[in-house]
Amino acid sequence: MQVLLTNPEIDLLTYYLLAWTNDLIKESRSKTNKYCHLRRERVTRRRFESILRKRPVDLVLLCGHGTSEAVIGSSEIILDIHNDDLLVGKIVHALSCQSADKLGPDAVKKDARAYIGYKRDFITFLDNSKQSTKPLKDDTASLFLKPAFTAPKVLLKGGSPEEAVEATKKAYNKSIRDAINSDVQSDADQFINWLLWDRDNLTLCQKG
Repeated sequence: MQVLLTNPEIDLLTYYLLAWTNDLIKESRSKTNKYCHLRRERVTRRRFESILRKRPVDLVLLCGHGTSEAVIGSSEIILDIHNDDLLVGKIVHALSCQSADKLGPDAVKKDARAYIGYKRDFITFLDNSKQSTKPLKDDTASLFLKPAFTAPKVLLKGGSPEEAVEATKKAYNKSIRDAINSDVQSDADQFINWLLWDRDNLTLCQKG
């Protein structure tokens, strides 16, 4: 499977997402998977489009900020309703705000195989004491990012979009149970409400 990943690093959240993506690649090593990973300043529209045109990409894993009609790279929009025809036949997972609202359905209308993303803002809380050097050891962030990265893990193992979304919803439910019993939940319902928000806004766009 040919996999294209994007990870701009423009703020603290995208720094965390890059660390989690690097860990995802390590955990998902396979003789059959070939990765093209655009990171930091290399996440440009030109490079993104070039790879999709020149390589037989099967799976696109996007991390970054987004809007209802776009996913953003290091300094510009890399995917929107004007170039989503490049996703024909591909499965897409977007860990970004709102892109499953309009961009996802539009990509599927133009024959993307499936688009998994969030209809509204994707919310994550971070632990101030872990932010600078230890994103993978941040238990607060893990409540949100562990379920959020479940879908890419399932897809990288050859699971279907439906299986990826189902597994992710279950992972959010586990995080909700963990949050109820966790010391990191300082304010009653603070994390639980936002975990429910992320779970319920996770959306699978596909034909039929």
